[in-house]
Order: sequence, then structure tokens, then C-alpha cells
Amino acid sequence: MKRLCFSIALLGMMLHIGAQTLIKGNYQKGDTAIYQSQAKFNVALPTGGVSEIEATYNNRYVILDACENGFKVERILTDLVINGNEEAAEMVSQIEDLKTSQDVPFIFTTDSNGKPVKIENYDEIKTKIAASVTSLIEKTLGRHPEMAAMKDRLIEAAVSRLTEDALLDDADAVNVFSLNGKTIKTGDNDEEVKEGLKVKSTYTVTPILGQTVVAKNSTINMTEDDIKAFVIDQLVKSGLPEEQVEMVKQNWGQMVAMGIAKMDVNGTETFRILKGGWMQDVKSDFKMNAMGAETSYSSTSKLVNKNF
Repeated sequence: MKRLCFSIALLGMMLHIGAQTLIKGNYQKGDTAIYQSQAKFNVALPTGGVSEIEATYNNRYVILDACENGFKVERILTDLVINGNEEAAEMVSQIEDLKTSQDVPFIFTTDSNGKPVKIENYDEIKTKIAASVTSLIEKTLGRHPEMAAMKDRLIEAAVSRLTEDALLDDADAVNVFSLNGKTIKTGDNDEEVKEGLKVKSTYTVTPILGQTVVAKNSTINMTEDDIKAFVIDQLVKSGLPEEQVEMVKQNWGQMVAMGIAKMDVNGTETFRILKGGWMQDVKSDFKMNAMGAETSYSSTSKLVNKNF
């Protein structure tokens, strides 16, 4: 009997592997969920060696409204604690994003599947984040007076990146909603382009004890020309002086010959999704090699409090 039950269960799992699954949020007005996150970064320092940066924080989500067309959601990031070398932390864009987003209410609407589509308080968010970004840049330049002349350029470049699409993409990257709207099955592939970075992902979908477990394996899918265009674009957006950007363009062939004009990203994300569409937890593990600098990143976000 045990063998028969196991065989039936195994058959059910095998049949499910070939079936497509729509990832959809079935939230209710008033739903509140708090996720506790821990992220670790190993950053290669310009002076040599590696520094570990750790961040812990909470994300609170409240469903403000629910209707046939979608949901209105408030997200607030709180209780941010960062441990590690402060200057090394400034090299990690994700850390800077956490700092500037802390305690800023982020209200967005979604489509009927729970995928974020619009920021309701965009102007308010942009103003508050821009103020935080300016403060961080001024603090950084205080430790590097030789770069003081770049202050206005750096602030202008940073603030110009705070478009609604960029911020909404960040909301989508908040793991709780990142899969909503996708119809996937085991073996499916997709390619996402975010700020010029092309990433190819392969999915595995498995039902386990009433939950849906999705594993997402991602790699860079870029040609040498793609990488060059991406690097130049990022340097321009970072506020680097035009003459220095031009120098990188002129020396690109030499950088290729030296083997440092490369980008590799390999990562795995695992999502455990409850029946109502909320995530039980999300685990991520990435290794990156960009322009000769190696960085690794791991994070865990888990549901620690809810009212549903």
C-alpha cells in the first residue's frame, strides 16, 4: 500500500511538471504580511582582499484595496541594519537602494495577477529618495575631497535614474511580487532586460505539500558588444566625466585582450508560494564577475508575521 501511494504521488508530480502554472496573487483587502530579510555580500576591494557586508531589514506589505482589476499595495522597509566596512558597502548598489528606501511608504497598484504596474505616490517617493541620495553622495565625498568637483554631476546622474519605470522595476524585484503574472512550467526559459543587462532564466516548478516551489536559475546572455554597451551606459549614468568615459571606449580592445572586459552572472532563486499567492520564503544565491571584480550575494526573506 505504501508503495502504491508513493507511486501515485510520484505520478502526480510528474504530470504536474508538464503543466503550466500561473503565478497569481489572491490577496484580500486588509491582508498584512511582514517579511524578515537577511542579505550578505562579498565584495572585492580595489585595494585587494574581500569585505563581507551584511544587511538585515523588514518589509511590511498591506493590501489597501482589492478588486477584479488588481490590488493596491503599500510596502514599507524598516529596521535596516548594515554591518561591515562602510566604504565597501557604498560599492554595493543594493545596499544604497535599501538605505534610500528605508521608512518611505511605497504605494503601488497591480494588475489582476498581482504584478506591479503603477506607483501611486511616485512624486513623493522620488522627492524623498532624491534627498536621501543627495545626502549619501555628500557624505561619501566628505571622505574623498579630491572628488568634490564631481558633486553636482554625481547627484544629477543619480537623481535622473529615479524614473517611475526604474522604481517600479525595483518594486517588482521585491521578491514577494516578482513572479506574479508569469505562466511557467518546468523547463521554460525567459530573458529579461534590466537597464541593459540581459539575463536568461530557466524555471523548475514543483508542487510540495500544498505549496508551489519555483526554482529560477539565471545566467548572463550577452555578446561582447552587449557588454561594452552596458558598461559604457552605466559609466555615463554614474556621472563619470566624459573624457574618462571616452578613455574606456578607446581602450576597450586592450581591456578585452587583458581578459577583464567580461561579465558573468550565475544565480539561483527559490520561491515557496502559499495557496493564496503570498510567498512563504525566498532564497537567492548569486555569483558575479564583472570587469575582473568578483562579488557574491546571498539572501533569505521569510514570512514572519501575517493576519491571514
